[in-house]
Amino acid sequence: MSGKNFASLLGSLLAIGVAFALALSNRRPAPLGTPYETFQLQRSIWLSRRPAVYAVSIGRRCFCPPYSVRVKVSATKVEHLEFLNGPSNPADFADRRFYPRDVDSLFKIVDEAYASRAYKIEVIFDDTYAYPIKAIIDRDRDTVDDEDVFELANFEASHVG
Repeated sequence: MSGKNFASLLGSLLAIGVAFALALSNRRPAPLGTPYETFQLQRSIWLSRRPAVYAVSIGRRCFCPPYSVRVKVSATKVEHLEFLNGPSNPADFADRRFYPRDVDSLFKIVDEAYASRAYKIEVIFDDTYAYPIKAIIDRDRDTVDDEDVFELANFEASHVG
């Protein structure tokens, strides 16, 4: 290998190394707010205490159409879903990645926010069942109107189907 080819190869490897180092330095830090370990602990408590049957109202506020539903869940299956704010087109809410239908799907949405390294995640948990009563996800510190707020209310538990 000639000295010129070696220098070119060395320069290319150095450029790749610098690009790789810059890419790693741009990775987001862990989200601010509720630590992931706390979230995981609360989810495990929910899984151990989840009632056989429950009903809950779920709302989502964001820079999107208002979403508010009342659901009845038996085991882990949604038995009944009623839109509370009467959407003109319920199909707008078909994408369950963003519009939770039960407590477990809200846990999944929040978990995915941790996985994607959202800027800030704040979760307030119920004292008895450990489900999220309120979850605020700010995906990017520098983006306006990217926040999601999920609120659960009027939780009614039954251990008999």
